[in-house]
Amino acid sequence: HCHPRAFHLMEEAVASIETTGGLVRAAGAIAAHLQPMLRVEELERTIAAYAGSVATRVPRIAAGPRPIPEDDIEILLAHLHFVLFEQAGFIGNTAAYDDPRNSLLHEVLARRLGIPISLCLVYKAVGELLGLRIHGINAPLHFVVEVEGPARRTFIDAFCGGRLLWEDELVAGIARATGHPPGEIELERADNRAWIARMLRNLEASFANAGERSQVLAMQELATAAGVRV
Repeated sequence: HCHPRAFHLMEEAVASIETTGGLVRAAGAIAAHLQPMLRVEELERTIAAYAGSVATRVPRIAAGPRPIPEDDIEILLAHLHFVLFEQAGFIGNTAAYDDPRNSLLHEVLARRLGIPISLCLVYKAVGELLGLRIHGINAPLHFVVEVEGPARRTFIDAFCGGRLLWEDELVAGIARATGHPPGEIELERADNRAWIARMLRNLEASFANAGERSQVLAMQELATAAGVRV
């Protein structure tokens, strides 16, 4: 059911899945199932171009010391958000949330539309090329990212145009959505395997809702290649 090239690309990506580059290549492998001629290098070049656009706006920070000083992180985030959310216009697809294209990296980069986890992937991939340290937060219902560094935990909702959230805001929103008491909610970082598992799970659900049984099985096969459960 899964395109052989996509399966092979996933097996290759898993060897470096703990890196952000490996995560991008794994997401590219998923996309290659529906776009077999897709070249993952093109996705990487597009991501690098966005990072380059940010770097030209803040060359001192982009070429500065690592780790990035806290004051410079805030400046870098402002320019990153301008490039991704104001200039490029990345945003959540509220009109057609279940469209599988929202979970396919090449479509997200081309259309600048996605669901929370795919938009967070673009954010992480671009931001880390600039020297930021960004972690996925596998929150119930809505995937977000955490930018490491500021004194307070800073969370970014890429689905809502890069909205900044403090920890108490995010916990309160999850509590309202799930009905769980705020004290029971933990904002755990997602490793890259968990990230890929959730992307495949989302696609499996989209295809199941559309009655596309063969595509559901293909996502399960890709999960096998990635060594994750969906």
